[in-house]
Amino acid sequence: MAKEARASNEEIQYLIDLMRATAKVTRPVTVDQVVDFSFPTKARKNRAGALKENGGAMFEFEGRQIPSELNEIVDPKRTVLLVWDMQNDQAGGSFNKEALIHNAPPLIGAAAKAGIKTVYTRQTPFLWKDEAVTWIRRAMRDQKVDRPEKLKPRRLHGSFGWNIMEPFKPGPDDLVIDKRRPSMFVGNEFETILHNRGATTIVMIGCTTDGGVEMTVRDGHNRGHLMVIARDCVGTYTEEGHNAALKRIERFADVVDSEQLIDIWRR
Repeated sequence: MAKEARASNEEIQYLIDLMRATAKVTRPVTVDQVVDFSFPTKARKNRAGALKENGGAMFEFEGRQIPSELNEIVDPKRTVLLVWDMQNDQAGGSFNKEALIHNAPPLIGAAAKAGIKTVYTRQTPFLWKDEAVTWIRRAMRDQKVDRPEKLKPRRLHGSFGWNIMEPFKPGPDDLVIDKRRPSMFVGNEFETILHNRGATTIVMIGCTTDGGVEMTVRDGHNRGHLMVIARDCVGTYTEEGHNAALKRIERFADVVDSEQLIDIWRR
């Protein structure tokens, strides 16, 4: 088949991107390597459609695809939304409570419409008599008491502070997990849920940013999950603690605005 006229640099770069997107090459490609390469006009148009459909940003590495763009990372087929401890005690006591009430429900709704499974948590601590020694000692230090009997009572199952705030109430298809520890990867069935759904990405919102949110992000990252935080849907008791935690979290997660996620999930 006769070749068409030599392609421009712009067309060549487009073809490079095209080959990467359609998994035709799995190693680095330079412009010089494809200077003499061109497709017939019809094939070029067909492949252009494939590129647009694909998004064109997946990296091929050792036989695996590595997502690059946010729309690939939070693809509904691979994503679970984790709504962390949006309880009256934590969310209700956050410095940015009003922002949470404004921003989180639309994101939760967009996830549901996109078919993303939403998992809620409720922090349900042990009573002090059943708690680990390490936690009792730390609490005595934090509360500045000299005897365990003087510790303040913990949040009780079914109490007002334990309940999820009304604006964030779970829907009938959502899962709710009562947990004991400030990490989603300790002592519950969350990883089984991820496995059952084939999910590799966890989008996380909730409270507190400098507590369970940060700890879960670190643990999830270390377990090989793609972690995403909606910065305007997480909160804690002080703005200083919130901002410092988000800065630390950026090492282990994509920190984005909720509107970006909503836009992707509505496509």
